[in-house]
Amino acid sequence: IKRPWLGVELQDVTPDVAESLGFARPEGTLILKLHPASPLLAAGLKRGDVIVAIDDKAIEGSRELGFRVGTAQIGETRMVEYRRGDKTFESRLKLIAAPETVPRQDTLVKTRSPLLDVEIANLSPVVAEEVGLPSEATGVVILDVKDRVTAQLFKKADVVFEINGEPITAVADVLEKTANPQRRWEIGVLRAGRKLRLKFRE
Repeated sequence: IKRPWLGVELQDVTPDVAESLGFARPEGTLILKLHPASPLLAAGLKRGDVIVAIDDKAIEGSRELGFRVGTAQIGETRMVEYRRGDKTFESRLKLIAAPETVPRQDTLVKTRSPLLDVEIANLSPVVAEEVGLPSEATGVVILDVKDRVTAQLFKKADVVFEINGEPITAVADVLEKTANPQRRWEIGVLRAGRKLRLKFRE
């Protein structure tokens, strides 16, 4: 089931945040970051705006916004009310699915390397959503690990950013860097916000 995608990073408006924004009370959810393909950006919203209502129904936080949007259908339009400074605006929000901004190129690595039998893909919002990563995540992500031994080292949603000191930005980079057997390998992965460098010897 595909759900509408907003491509946004949000923060609930706490009493402290409300005071800093000049609000009389906490309400809505604050936009911290917008993906370039976000439908909110297309609707005219920007970083620093506070979404306070959808279709005249008050939004008290990011979870409520996610529920109201998640129960709608892709292709539908919703009226979003937001505050910018001391002014309130309304705009039509067209709900879309998470886009594939780059070809995903699902690939099972078959070259002789520590990534043998690891399934990888290029990251885009739709792939990031599938594996639970932020919309703005880029690079190459692990979708699955077919080998049980390898699965002890690499995990689904690991982002491969480096192989033997060379940066990785696309599936093609992984295939190129693993094309020739090596005696030593160092694979850099980003896992849950932490950079790990896994070292191997043959």
